[in-house]
Amino acid sequence: MPMLYARFLEHKLGIQRMSHFPFSEFNANEACKVILIPGWVGQVCLLLGDSLSQAESTGCQRMTSRAYGTFQTGINGVSAITGANTLDIASIGIDLGLSTRNVALLTEAYGRVHQELTVKDGIKADGIRADGSFGRSFTYLERK
Repeated sequence: MPMLYARFLEHKLGIQRMSHFPFSEFNANEACKVILIPGWVGQVCLLLGDSLSQAESTGCQRMTSRAYGTFQTGINGVSAITGANTLDIASIGIDLGLSTRNVALLTEAYGRVHQELTVKDGIKADGIRADGSFGRSFTYLERK
């Protein structure tokens, strides 16, 4: 099923390769399951709000909490969740916290965002550099 997501993205959104996404540390199928689809689900469920049935709301919470839970469980094949992946997964947690009115979850997710958005100039550090560029742990540097 995850391969269908990749094909959908390529066809409907005009994306040539999944490597255009910021989650190149793990394969596109994992990225779809952990970040892309749960992110969309969280946004849609948050927008639909109280118009969702109990079953639909439960499904939204299950998918977004599973994605946000990767901070505790990790992602198979990924040494650590860092950089843009942290921001993407934390934003899923923010959507979950808003939709469930969970202040503790909101506080934790915002904390992860703010911690990641600090300047990181260490060698092979994954994150934002003082000059505005973005470094990745595998020494690839791209200018934003």
